Formats: sequence, C-alpha cells, structure tokens
Amino acid sequence: MHALVAIPKKTIQRVVQSHLEQMSIQVTATENGLEAQDSLKANTYDLPITEEFLPYINGLELIEFARSMKIPTIVIGDTNSEEKVTEAFALGAADFISKPYSVGALGARVKNMLTHYRI
Repeated sequence: MHALVAIPKKTIQRVVQSHLEQMSIQVTATENGLEAQDSLKANTYDLPITEEFLPYINGLELIEFARSMKIPTIVIGDTNSEEKVTEAFALGAADFISKPYSVGALGARVKNMLTHYRI
C-alpha cells in the first residue's frame, strides 16, 4: 500500500510517516496542496491523508481531486464542527479525524480503510 501524506508541519509529518511505515505502508510526504495534487497526478496512491488547511491548494480541494480519481481520502481537520465535517464528506472524504489526534487513532482509521475499501 502507498499513502500520500499532505501535512504542512514537518515534525507532525515525520511522526505520521514513521507510524504508517511501521504498519508496512509506503509513504510519500508533501507540505502543501499543490505538491500533493502534482504527486497524485504523477503517481499511484491507495490512500491520501490530508490536513484540511494546506498552503496553495487546501485539503478540501484535494479531496475533490482525489475523488475524481476514485481514491478514498482521510481528512485531518482543525475543527470538529458539524459543518466542516459534513462539507468534507460531501466533497468525497472517506473519513475525518479532528485535531488533536493520536497517531494510534490515525493508524486505526487507516487499517479500517484497508478493510473497508480493500486497498
């Protein structure tokens, strides 16, 4: 399995990447939405994981782009407001996790995606 992780803060990005790699998941990490979208165009991914707010192209736009490619996406949101969560799902998110979150919880959601979407 190959995941694209779009998280702008390098320290958080490294922690998430390390945890996913311990789960035997290959990870490509990007710091902004434009890099993530370009990477989605150029490579094959099973699961993008994106923060809601990214530089250049936000995570919600990235969800739509991934949906057009029929790729399920996990969104990490700064809020758990019903409006934002609903918007993310309406745009095609397969799952939404609110900050603060633990990498263990994110890992469990990734495992769920592996089972649910048979990635």
